[in-house]
Amino acid sequence: MQHIHAQKIAENDNLIIAKLSPRTGFVFRKSTEYMKLNYRFLAVALCCFVLLLPAMVNRAPFVYFDSAPYMNNAGKAIQLVQDRLWLGSEIVPVESAQTAGLQTSPSGSTGTLAGRSIYYSFLVWISAATFGIGGIAFVQALVLAVLIVICLRIAWPAAQPAPFLVATLAMSSGLSLLTSAGFFVSLVTPDVWAGMMIISFALVLGAGSDLGRGTRLALGVVMACAALFHTSHILVLASMTALSALAMLHLAWRKAMAVRYLWIPALALAFGLGGTMAFSVAATVATGESPVGLPFITAHLTDMGPGTRFAQTSCPASGFAICPYADRLPIDWIDFLFSKNPQTGIFAVVPPDVQRAISDEQIRFAIGTLIAEPLATIAGLARDGIAQLWHLSVNDVPLTAKDEAFVVEGFEPQTAETIRTSTIWSRAWLAPTISRVIEIGTAVSFAGLLFLALVKRLPRHGAVARLLLICFLGLVLNAVLCGVFASPYGRFQARIAWMLPFLLAISLIVPRYSDYSVPERGRP
Repeated sequence: MQHIHAQKIAENDNLIIAKLSPRTGFVFRKSTEYMKLNYRFLAVALCCFVLLLPAMVNRAPFVYFDSAPYMNNAGKAIQLVQDRLWLGSEIVPVESAQTAGLQTSPSGSTGTLAGRSIYYSFLVWISAATFGIGGIAFVQALVLAVLIVICLRIAWPAAQPAPFLVATLAMSSGLSLLTSAGFFVSLVTPDVWAGMMIISFALVLGAGSDLGRGTRLALGVVMACAALFHTSHILVLASMTALSALAMLHLAWRKAMAVRYLWIPALALAFGLGGTMAFSVAATVATGESPVGLPFITAHLTDMGPGTRFAQTSCPASGFAICPYADRLPIDWIDFLFSKNPQTGIFAVVPPDVQRAISDEQIRFAIGTLIAEPLATIAGLARDGIAQLWHLSVNDVPLTAKDEAFVVEGFEPQTAETIRTSTIWSRAWLAPTISRVIEIGTAVSFAGLLFLALVKRLPRHGAVARLLLICFLGLVLNAVLCGVFASPYGRFQARIAWMLPFLLAISLIVPRYSDYSVPERGRP
């Protein structure tokens, strides 16, 4: 019988030499780093597969009203560019942009509608061309899976492959089936990127020194993509970056945080802002007019009350474009923006030039409202910012049979047919069920984290403690910014509610395996 003798020749476990009997003289070399890489790839693959279970059960990705422009605009923009080249140096008329190009404002008005990222639309288009209609769900699941594995490696650095794979499978299963992660991964909107951006930010600043250079740069790419994909992500990233920069002024925070890596989220923020401006310039060149932004602030203030009172008392002397419609106020902010019923809507039914005027004047309108009713305005905005924390419903997010007219009109025929054959299409009860699962999972996770804090079992030092703190900051900022600048709406906070169960799982891993938490040479 041959005997195998193994000899460790590197202190960092990078290389193992196993020799067979002297008679064979065979030498087998195996890099443990290669083995680590292999099981991490397997962990990512398992996690990605489990996160895609909701889309598999649905037999299609979930879609929302915003999904239509995201799925259509990239292809139309390509056609618009081709028309632009065909016409030479002439500006493509707005009518051509509507038929061959970008999403226009609700009433089919002039210009393009800002707020539906052309960059995310191109990601959806490329994913669909590569993997099919569910390609974007696969891409989003893959990115989140990588982030989960990195976080687990930070929380449990000395884990052996088998226990690590079990922990990965358990965590991804819980996130996919018991939180909002599985739903938003499979939803054709950039919502899930908000949470992935916050976690990437927390990893860079909280555990940047424990990560490899390539990992830090990859996390920066995730943040840059998120900033390009939605304006709200820019607000959250800018706020987190600014608050972190202020915290670095204190010596204790400078020592605790990876201050030298603050340039990574700052650069990602610059990419987001630059990309937004680049799109505005391109749309202006293509259509001859700048994009029209949705007047979220005016809609919120009028729905809240102070804006309505200010409009009705100051008009017509104030000269606001909304003055002729002041008698319709107050109107629910969603109806204000999107309803095409003249009795209940404003922005979507007014003439194109009025749309642009209402959009352009919203900051001036907000300042006037604040001056007229400072206490009511500040109190109302603060109340809505806090209330957004527990608005988690997704009841009206996935399109179902009641939205058939929109689906037929807004999507390509083949896509519309896929949507109509999905599981959720004829089962309207599924969306409220998903909402209840999200609400219960979030409440239980918050209670669990609170309990760990009270019994002093939450990590207080090290990378995991910083990861928890920064992610909590991101959760609160997302709620405050969405609640203040838009209005409390379930989708806005539900998109990142899965982070609480995720943080609870990470917190439970650290105390349980604290004896084994010895940093390794190999970095994620």
